[in-house]
Amino acid sequence: MNVKKIYRKMKMIGTIIISIILIVMKLSFILSALIQLAEIGLCCVKRQKITDSFVINEKKNRIEQVIGKNMLIKVWKNDYYKNKYKLLEELKKVDFKKAISKNKKLIGKELNCETNLVIYKHVLEKQIGSKNIRVDEESKILTFQPIEKLLFMNGRVIWRNLFNVKFWRYIFRKETIKKYYFTIEES
Repeated sequence: MNVKKIYRKMKMIGTIIISIILIVMKLSFILSALIQLAEIGLCCVKRQKITDSFVINEKKNRIEQVIGKNMLIKVWKNDYYKNKYKLLEELKKVDFKKAISKNKKLIGKELNCETNLVIYKHVLEKQIGSKNIRVDEESKILTFQPIEKLLFMNGRVIWRNLFNVKFWRYIFRKETIKKYYFTIEES
């Protein structure tokens, strides 16, 4: 087994453990609220906010998915399992070019984003354009992203679907993840 495969397996095991902890916390509404408030605080300190769903990690020049306070309120009000497309519509509203070009330090810098094909097709490609995005084919992995999905679900949704096999298949479904590179020019 090579080092990359071992790293990916360790990362997958870590993801499963964090997912289980997150599920338990979401089932306990108070712990869930505390952890999400802590996440909002950490995102403000360590990263620069683009929108309520995305931040830039300036050390790594990477766009990362998070939940801001406005999005947290929407998560508590909505069932994003039943209304998956409503969440996608929320994410489509993100204007990366406009948000990133506000920060003069980031203009002309190559940014990266590690995400699934859904976000690539509906958010990155539509806003930045496929000809402006470089895809790192070597970074392609088939894995699951339960943490990303669970962040957009409130405790009520998890309680309601606790014994729903389709729900857990959705949470732990395998997806193709790739790293995408792009540069934002001044608009």
